[in-house]
Amino acid sequence: MTVSERFAWTVGDDAEIERTSADKAILDGDRWRRIATTAAEVFNRRLAQAKRRPSAWHSEGETLLAPYFGKELTLLFWAVEDADPTVIPNMLANWVGLAPEERWWLYTTINATSRYAEHGKDRGWRKAIKIAFAENPASAPRHRSWRTTCRQCSRNV
Repeated sequence: MTVSERFAWTVGDDAEIERTSADKAILDGDRWRRIATTAAEVFNRRLAQAKRRPSAWHSEGETLLAPYFGKELTLLFWAVEDADPTVIPNMLANWVGLAPEERWWLYTTINATSRYAEHGKDRGWRKAIKIAFAENPASAPRHRSWRTTCRQCSRNV
């Protein structure tokens, strides 16, 4: 699987498309299968909240994403691209646990130094996100809709 950023939408020969897009991240089929369902659930939940139709990954051809979903998916690709398959569930939980705005900030920070799929894979922020997602404890994703009650004042927090 490849995540590509399109700078312009063109109809025509492949050469024109190549000039207006850049591959951001590449993931093998096994790692993609491990993250695809969770990513789709997260994105579809947000689409439902916005009163939009849910979507699905296309098995053939392209799946077009809104830029903000593309940023979030690219961040996840960068985190799991070389990961040991046994830590991918923890990486997913840490990714799900972030707010969309946090994912966008991380994407922007990493993208500033490693703009292309193969550039900077094992250094800087791109390396840091792999470590952070793999090693930070995340037993289960915490959704923002979950509420707990403060014992001292009985308020929802």
